[in-house]
Amino acid sequence: MAFASELVGRANLAAKLGFQYGGNRDIYQALGYDLDITYTMYAARYDRQDIAKAVIDRPVNYTWKGPLVISEAGDDEETALEKEWKKLEKELKLKSKFIRLDKLSSIGNYGVLLLGFDDIKIQEDWKKPVTAGTRKLKYVKPLGEGHAKIQTYVSETKDERYGMVELYDIEFINPGSTTTTSFHAHHTRILHVVPEMLESETEGVPVLKAIWNRLMDLDKLQGGSAEMFWRGARPGYQGILDKDVQVSTKTEKGLQDQFDEYENNQRRFIFNEGIEYKALEMQVANPDKHIDVQIQMISARTGIPKRILTGSERGELASSQDETGWLNVIQTRRDDVEFSIIRPFIDICIKYKILPKPSTEEYQVGWLDLFAPSDKDKAEVGKIRADALAVYAKDPLAQMILPPEAFFEWFLGLDETQREKIKELSDAALQEEMQAIAEEIKNRPKPGEEPIEEEIVPKKKIVRRGTKSSITAQMTASTVDWKKVYEDGGAHWMDDLQPSQFAQEFAEQLVEEGKTSLLEIGSANGKDSILFTIAGLNVTGIDIVPEAVEVALENAERVGVSVDFQEGNVEALTFSDESFDAVYSLSVLHSTNMDISVSEIARVLKSNGMVSIFIYSDTKKIDGTEKVFTTLDEFIELFKRSGFEIEDLYTTQEEEYDDAGEKHAIIAIKAKKI
Repeated sequence: MAFASELVGRANLAAKLGFQYGGNRDIYQALGYDLDITYTMYAARYDRQDIAKAVIDRPVNYTWKGPLVISEAGDDEETALEKEWKKLEKELKLKSKFIRLDKLSSIGNYGVLLLGFDDIKIQEDWKKPVTAGTRKLKYVKPLGEGHAKIQTYVSETKDERYGMVELYDIEFINPGSTTTTSFHAHHTRILHVVPEMLESETEGVPVLKAIWNRLMDLDKLQGGSAEMFWRGARPGYQGILDKDVQVSTKTEKGLQDQFDEYENNQRRFIFNEGIEYKALEMQVANPDKHIDVQIQMISARTGIPKRILTGSERGELASSQDETGWLNVIQTRRDDVEFSIIRPFIDICIKYKILPKPSTEEYQVGWLDLFAPSDKDKAEVGKIRADALAVYAKDPLAQMILPPEAFFEWFLGLDETQREKIKELSDAALQEEMQAIAEEIKNRPKPGEEPIEEEIVPKKKIVRRGTKSSITAQMTASTVDWKKVYEDGGAHWMDDLQPSQFAQEFAEQLVEEGKTSLLEIGSANGKDSILFTIAGLNVTGIDIVPEAVEVALENAERVGVSVDFQEGNVEALTFSDESFDAVYSLSVLHSTNMDISVSEIARVLKSNGMVSIFIYSDTKKIDGTEKVFTTLDEFIELFKRSGFEIEDLYTTQEEEYDDAGEKHAIIAIKAKKI
């Protein structure tokens, strides 16, 4: 038979191992290596040698780490297969049985899982095929090659199972006894698992076979080292007789007794006369380098990184590179055991209706994610991300160059779900903060309602003036192409949703005076209009750039308020005369034709309506260039000419350049239409 000749061929090959110089030298024989290695020898070395056991156990234990889940895709509810699998796995302790089977098959040429179906009535039934129909699996028992010997093969060449096992000779020790039970078992009652498979589909290559010589060398090195230390660390003493001393038999016997007492008991002195004793020099060599070479060779063959092989089960002593490579090996091994152990077992159970058929086309085998970060890894990544975020948040220029969404994705490595969660939390915090500001504004006492015990100080008009500019103003030209600014990505303010202090102060005044409607000119991302709305005003916000209007509408929706954002130009407002109680604008009017803009504001504002305007009177750039929009006197005159009474005004000069490389002279004005 083919498989018989294969075994003979293997034996002939093994007999020639180690031959050199045309067969005149057999290094295997000279070095004491085994030629024929039996399953009993493999099993004994696994039982007794630490590295041999680690070579088998490390891959298996890592492979089966974590829960084993059988699931079906496309259904959130637990399916019948999933439910029955959990029940069967718990009842028969399948995972622990699979682990034992995996180890046993790795030790020898194969391992088997004996399937205890309920159709066994007498021992002879084991020889028969499993009875068709619905069966119950009462137990499973993993066995190694030594207790599940192959009895017969399928010899008919036309049979689809040609060369496969027909019957097994099963033998195992009865629980709680030294007696054994033996019987022949049909292949349908066996799950046959082969380790590394080459030509034969029934007998693979034992894991320990390729490293057998290295394991024997380790025994020699470690055992020899221990013996060398035992003998060489305290080699003995040399006695030198004086030339005139004669030692009688009685004296010799007395000296021997003294040495026995010294070596084997607690005596620590020796009487001597005419004899000089010298301790022999220790003769101990360090075997570390020689042992390390053997470990490296074993690591190279098995794919187990050396520091994992010699370290702890979790591999704390291994480098991160070793760990990653090792986990890739384990992932490949999981694929192997899925198709050699798990799926064949499940398919058998489905065939005999122990488990139901999948409700979908296929089921999946789920493992613990080997590459999931540990708690320590998460803490380290969290610290790195926190440090990076702190640096990013402190630099406005960084936020202008790289929007937060891109930073979260590309630099912090956050997935879409995490980014959405951050946005959700940010929106909630923003809404809560704006609501708090609005509540504070609403709850402040109106004039005349302050507590009696507090001293009422009348509000005074304050005019705060900075240094008057002597530079000629340019008030008639619109100086900024806002659409181009947005297209070029220069609208850095669009990511900031914190309402300005300027808006908060104006909102307080409007609520105190009972104003109900407001127009914001240049609403940008809508942050200040949203604040005014939360404070209780009916707000319309206009911006010349359509993209800004879209962003403002999105932000209002995020916060949960309704604001009338629309595209508009302050130089040509579309609203009727006297439409609003108040007009607000932050850092916009200086880039328009202010003669026209202020005139339009006055037109749409009701009598006694309020304006709060913040502009740049001039801008100095970091490259030394300067742009002048207006002077303080000219700005005051413009508002007076347009029918306004100024209630508050101040100017200031920024000391540092902003994230756009500019610093500004600022004019802020509050005025009432008379």
